[in-house]
Amino acid sequence: MALTGTVETNIKGKTYRVQISPPGPMVQLEDLEIALEANREQLRNANEAIKATFRREVFDQPAPWLLDYESPTQLAIMAHLNINVLIPIINMKGGDASFNKFETWKVEDHVGRMYTLSEKNILENFNREQKPFQMAIIAALLIVVTIFTVLL
Repeated sequence: MALTGTVETNIKGKTYRVQISPPGPMVQLEDLEIALEANREQLRNANEAIKATFRREVFDQPAPWLLDYESPTQLAIMAHLNINVLIPIINMKGGDASFNKFETWKVEDHVGRMYTLSEKNILENFNREQKPFQMAIIAALLIVVTIFTVLL
């Protein structure tokens, strides 16, 4: 996979195309380091957006066309690829940048892992977010009130 130009990648059965290009040769080291942090922040934001969309899908169950997985996925792909371009350039210019564990993976694997962890996190917390014990108490109270209302 090329690190510049148009890159095609397949995430969860859908093909995404992103356009990336390296920074110009005259860009200062400090600007490159700022860009690296900005891309890492974009990656975190994309991860949070994927979690929020999946949470909405599970709990609110809106129509499928109302769910937006494409935007955060596109953002995650672009950020991952930009990080892979920026780190070597920063190091060549005398900076000290290193990859995080998931940044060394192929973009398909990294973004796929983001989806898997998001889905796992939401589903593990499903019972806590649904609060079944509180709902059972409210249902029992409603049944008791209904019985008393009918009997009186």
